[in-house]
Amino acid sequence: MTDPPMVAPVVPRLAWPDVLRGIAALTVALHHVTYYYTPHLRSQVGLTLLNPGTYGVLVFFLISGYIAPASLERHGRV
Repeated sequence: MTDPPMVAPVVPRLAWPDVLRGIAALTVALHHVTYYYTPHLRSQVGLTLLNPGTYGVLVFFLISGYIAPASLERHGRV
């Protein structure tokens, strides 16, 4: 008889990176929506100077860069 294959222990998924990544994605989506539906509001609020879409993209990719290796490590595939 052979021994059963070793299975990596189940580690609970971290919720905070997913929440932060979701907020960043919503920020980018809302940024794009304002170009079409409220262009006059963009200039009044000052979104031309502070670009939330840029920061949303940066946060999204930074968190994604953390999640991918952390997920591989959690599953024992690194």
